[in-house]
Amino acid sequence: MVASVLVKSGSGNPSLSQESMRTDPPAGTAFETRTLRGVRCVRLSVLTDETTSPERQREADDRVAAELNIDFGAGDALREAVDLDVSASTFGPFERPELGGWLARPDEYDALVWWRFDRAIRSMAHMHELAKWAREHRKMLVFAEGIGGGKLVFDFRNPMDPMAEFQMMMLAFAAQVESQSIKDRVTGAMAAIRRMPLRWRGARPPVRLHARAHAQGARR
Repeated sequence: MVASVLVKSGSGNPSLSQESMRTDPPAGTAFETRTLRGVRCVRLSVLTDETTSPERQREADDRVAAELNIDFGAGDALREAVDLDVSASTFGPFERPELGGWLARPDEYDALVWWRFDRAIRSMAHMHELAKWAREHRKMLVFAEGIGGGKLVFDFRNPMDPMAEFQMMMLAFAAQVESQSIKDRVTGAMAAIRRMPLRWRGARPPVRLHARAHAQGARR
């Protein structure tokens, strides 16, 4: 068992789900043929962020699920965890309202599917918890868009294989560094704005201050 499970490409030839890890599969490799029960995971830190909208995340999740023969159910039986206005840096997977509920019921599905890695976690500590959980319950963790755009599939159904957890921790390190970089940029930008004249943090200055500044400028 390897970190990225083998799937069939459109041409029918076997290939690894992450192109950068492409290797020739061993003779007699078995492909997944049964339908897996999946949970479609959607997370958004800020509700107004259109670039990572829930609709876009659902579309990506559905696309990779179709490739890997994963079913999310439908109607009242739909398996979906939607956590909106929830920061991955602040709240770990088990602390989120909907995802945490699904993680507490592991017998109801086989795989969890996210759009991208940062939709699931933003720290190595949270990734360690999630990987440990996936190994104990023998689950598959899927990311529709990984490094370089290809999907990432970590199969923990073989608990004796340590490579999936190791590779996830490496990616979690990169996610944590990115998260800290974002915080540093925001902090630096806010500090710079506070030093600028006639700047009002997060919005336009009040009308009175704006009028006063305009009057002062006219007198100069």
